[in-house]
Amino acid sequence: IVEASNGKIRKTIVTETTTQHPQEAVSEIALNLVENLAVPLEPVQKTAIQKPISANFENYRTTINSIRVFRQATHQTPTNATLLAQAETGFKRAISEQAQNAHATYYLGRIYELRENMSEAETTYRKALALDFEHIMARYHLALLFKKQGRTSEALSELEQTLHQSPLNPDIQTTLSGLFFSQYEQTFQSLTVPLEDMIKAAPDDPTGYYEL
Repeated sequence: IVEASNGKIRKTIVTETTTQHPQEAVSEIALNLVENLAVPLEPVQKTAIQKPISANFENYRTTINSIRVFRQATHQTPTNATLLAQAETGFKRAISEQAQNAHATYYLGRIYELRENMSEAETTYRKALALDFEHIMARYHLALLFKKQGRTSEALSELEQTLHQSPLNPDIQTTLSGLFFSQYEQTFQSLTVPLEDMIKAAPDDPTGYYEL
């Protein structure tokens, strides 16, 4: 570490690490730099420096590879059960290595739902949202699960939250509008009959046409 004003050495740091995790050496240097310069850090910031990116790289790679296998399985008709089982193993391994892996947890829920294990799927989607409240796809598929089970009010609640997070997503917009109109279809029909009668009774009155 050198002084920017005069180039004099302020401190020399020597670190060692394996070639698989070079970021560990960089993290140690960064931590020494911060402490030497007395930079104030929140505990979470200090932890972030001490925990290098490479520490999670293998977990990230496991998750991505499992997603790739999952997509291969679901792009086949019917779904390839062997590939789906491989993906499940990968997601479970990723979660065992890093319990906070919300993305792997979400995809595990997708697998349970594909197998019609709705109770386990719901529990897993909720777990993913507990890990990451902003996980849009976990919330969206939880809503679709509720819709599939006829739990309309719960589905609408989750879809509204999802649309708030991603207001321009056409899939979410379509699902929400379709569910809303299907829920209130009978109400709309009950309102239609008296309005049609109103128009028949007073065909020159624009009110009935407007309300209809």
